[in-house]
Amino acid sequence: MAKDTYFPICLRMKGRLCTVVGGGSVAERKIRSLMDTDARIKVIAPRWTPAITKWIDEGLVLGESRVYRDGDLKGSFIVYASTDVPSVNEQVCLEAEQEGMMFNRSDQADTGDWVDPAVVRRGQLAITVSTGGASPGMAKAIQCELQQEYGPEFEEALDWLAGLRVTLKETLADPRDRQRILKELWTEDTIDQIRNGELHKLKQKIAVALEPGGK
Repeated sequence: MAKDTYFPICLRMKGRLCTVVGGGSVAERKIRSLMDTDARIKVIAPRWTPAITKWIDEGLVLGESRVYRDGDLKGSFIVYASTDVPSVNEQVCLEAEQEGMMFNRSDQADTGDWVDPAVVRRGQLAITVSTGGASPGMAKAIQCELQQEYGPEFEEALDWLAGLRVTLKETLADPRDRQRILKELWTEDTIDQIRNGELHKLKQKIAVALEPGGK
C-alpha cells in the first residue's frame, strides 16, 4: 500500500487563529506546541485540564466551556480535532474540510492534513523529526538524542548570529563582503565550538575580520 509523503515546511503562525476542539491531555499538548508560535489559540470543550485552565485564566488562550457546535471553526487557519469522542472529531474534521481549513485528527492521524513532528526548540532554532506517523516512538527517541546534542548554548549562539547579521548590514555596504565573512565563520569546527561553549572564539574571529584590513 502506498504511503503518504508529507511536505516539511515552517508556517508563520503569528496572529493566526488556531482552534483546538477538546480539553484533555492530547489537546493540552497541541496547545502547548502552539504557544511558542504567537498564534491566537481558541479551545472548545466542556472541561479542561488544569494547565489549559491556567492558560485561559492568564489570557494566553481563549476558552469556550461547552461542546463543539457546527460553525465554531469560523476564521480558523488550522484546526485540531482532539476530543475522546470519535463522532465529534468526525464532525470537526468535516466542517474544516468543507471550509477549506487544514485539520489534524488526534484519534486518526492518517485522515488529517498533517502529523505533528517531534520538536527540539532552542530559541529561534527548531529541529523537527517526523516519521510520517509510521513510528512516533522512533521520532521521540531521535528527539531525545537531539536534545542532548543541541543544548541551550545554541539559543545563545543563534541570538548572537541574528544580531551579527544586523551589524554586518550596518557596517558593510557591499553584500559580497557580508557573505564572505559569514561564509568564513562556518567551518567544520563551528558547531563543535558552539557546543563546547566557545562562542567567544567565534566573536573574536568576527571582530578580527571587521578590523580595518582584516580578512
